[in-house]
Amino acid sequence: MKELFKHHPELVGLLLGMADAVFRAIAAIVFDPSEGRMFGPILVGNVHHHNEIRAFGLGTMTWFGISAVVIVLMYASVRFAEHLAKPGNAGFLLSRGLIGAVGGVLVLNVLESLATQKVTNYIGVIHGTRFTAINFGDLLLWISLASLVPALGMAFALYLRDYLRTS
Repeated sequence: MKELFKHHPELVGLLLGMADAVFRAIAAIVFDPSEGRMFGPILVGNVHHHNEIRAFGLGTMTWFGISAVVIVLMYASVRFAEHLAKPGNAGFLLSRGLIGAVGGVLVLNVLESLATQKVTNYIGVIHGTRFTAINFGDLLLWISLASLVPALGMAFALYLRDYLRTS
């Protein structure tokens, strides 16, 4: 696994992002559509996020397309910066893996959305008479994006350390 991450961190991230398919399948098997159980303020069930018009009048699939373009631009920027710095820098490898994880979640969402016209959410928080449902792919996406800036900071620090050592 270490060698796979060292040579193809995007693939490791992509597989991690797509691993949520297992939990989505379990939710679909255990619960009927729109069924859930409450455990205090926590909701566990099979809640669907249907394809529909979202922000700025654009549909879900259009937003997935925009997300794909943004991910490609982020990945290209990281690869370009890595090319200018030292390839194999741990910070750049981690950044590439994090972007791969974001891409894996996007691919899984697009595939599920194309196949079923919905995305399955299975865990949520109840607040008052409403609830917010997400899936672990959403959590991975948020964590990966929040970790990307520190990972790039680490890449820059490692590059700077090596640069100052050689000069």
